[in-house]
Amino acid sequence: MTNIFKYCIIQFIISIISLYKGCEVVLEKKAFDIICQLLEEFFKKYDYKMAKKDTSDSEVWQAVFVGKDKAYSVNWISSEKKYKLNIASVSDGVYDDFNNISVWLFDPDNNNESDAKSIAADFQETALGQISGKQQIRVTRDGKGATKKPSKLDYEEFCKKAIEIYPQYKDQYEANITHYGQLNPDEFVKDTLGVYMLEMLKLKKNAQLKKLFDLYDTGYSKGDNDVRSLVMVTLFGMLIGHEEEEQFAEKYMTDAMKPVWQRIKKILIKRSKKQDKR
Repeated sequence: MTNIFKYCIIQFIISIISLYKGCEVVLEKKAFDIICQLLEEFFKKYDYKMAKKDTSDSEVWQAVFVGKDKAYSVNWISSEKKYKLNIASVSDGVYDDFNNISVWLFDPDNNNESDAKSIAADFQETALGQISGKQQIRVTRDGKGATKKPSKLDYEEFCKKAIEIYPQYKDQYEANITHYGQLNPDEFVKDTLGVYMLEMLKLKKNAQLKKLFDLYDTGYSKGDNDVRSLVMVTLFGMLIGHEEEEQFAEKYMTDAMKPVWQRIKKILIKRSKKQDKR
């Protein structure tokens, strides 16, 4: 193979990679525009105005919607492939630091415009809860009067809470930490709560399932984004491929969980099919 031929091959590969990256950016931009448009239409109903839409940074794109006493921002973080919905208080038209209230994964390789619309719908539902007052931002202050960020259940607290309810998993919890050097929450909950969940669903053990899904609801409603992901993606993701058990499990999901699970399930199934083709 001559040097000229090698050079041509390398340039061809580079051009293909550049074309692929270009297409990915186009898909990212299209999804961001869809989400921003749907959120702008939603927020207009509650007298919010889009104060900012910035896609100049290649790493983080942001749109901000400002109302009388609250502001919301939606961020696309390219390196993490995540959309984040954030909230801040507003005083005299100036918004404070944002706190995250919802996160969605979005992979341009596996997701499409329909998934972008699902993300927008979830963000609308989350924002509506805040606007209507059904969800309150809990702000605490330290002894000096300084404002602290809201405190939510993290994955270590969630796993310890699980051990309090199911002490039989204490040894597996300690073994997980020993094996990985620190707690690997996804593997721990899959090997314990996930296996137990499928077993109880097959046996249709109502009392045990009610107790287990109460724990899931605590994680979903009071946990941070990592804990919500443990419940909605890691644990509920184990239901895929178990149609009968999934249908029975939905009886124990809260009304807030059900629509979110349906949207996450679509994404997980698409991702699985994409990986099977590779």
